Amino acid sequence: MTTINEKNIFDMGMLVTLKAGGYDGRRKLDPEQLKDLPREIVRGSHDMFDKEFKNLLDLAYAPVNQCRNFIKDLSIPFPVGNVYFVKTSKIQEVIDFIEKKKIERQEVVDRIAEEYKEAIQIFAEKYPAYYQAAKDKYLSIGELKARFHMNYQFFQMSSPDKKGKLISEEQYKQEQEKFKNAINEMKEGVMATIYQTLLDTTTKLQKQCQGSKINQATIKSMNGFLQKINEVYSDFLDRDDLKTIIGKIKKQMIGIDAEEIRSSEQLKKDFGQEMAKLAEEIRVLPDVPVRRAIDL
Repeated sequence: MTTINEKNIFDMGMLVTLKAGGYDGRRKLDPEQLKDLPREIVRGSHDMFDKEFKNLLDLAYAPVNQCRNFIKDLSIPFPVGNVYFVKTSKIQEVIDFIEKKKIERQEVVDRIAEEYKEAIQIFAEKYPAYYQAAKDKYLSIGELKARFHMNYQFFQMSSPDKKGKLISEEQYKQEQEKFKNAINEMKEGVMATIYQTLLDTTTKLQKQCQGSKINQATIKSMNGFLQKINEVYSDFLDRDDLKTIIGKIKKQMIGIDAEEIRSSEQLKKDFGQEMAKLAEEIRVLPDVPVRRAIDL
């Protein structure tokens, strides 16, 4: 298995970014509406639609959030905001999912556009004073639909070409080092995520075996994460000691069933002891970085 580095990363996948917009249907309160409240510390706004239409606006965000979570689950965060690395084997899967969610979102946006004028009228009848203050702030149908853009892009990037004349030789070396450090940061993030997740889950299974609370959900979670290591993280993992522990955990998880463990005190004891040993092996691994938050 080839380990990803700064030279071969884009032989093995691409970067992806997702951008999306929306419309929350809110307006800032006028100064006179704030009355005697201290304006230097108090800010205010009000909705421009009733609750039912606001709920419809919120529905348009669901497909975007689902896409973000899907990308997160199949990729590695790149040290640039809102950019993720997707391995070649997962690119089409990501494209298919986003395209499906774009269609779902467009259906919601079309419904929003259809009900928009009526929603304004309903708000005007229910809250005439607030409507009068906000009536010049309502978007046209075209402006409204344009707010709900949703686009994604796959691309590759690298440090500047040495042959280029835009930066000096010293700057070129610095940019080369930055790009190398970015890949190393990705590797450290992968290692830290694997370390913490396996430690948490082995410890949890150990504790469950000490009582009668061993459950299939935790076992399923462990097996799912082991699969993610194979499919997403493996090419970024170049620590032999961690690979060895992962192999031991996979061996212990083969054929494990919560109901079977609960029905046998000896099996529960043995499995719990193995999880305790593995948790300790993970815990004492040297030089494990702190896991970074993974956000998209």
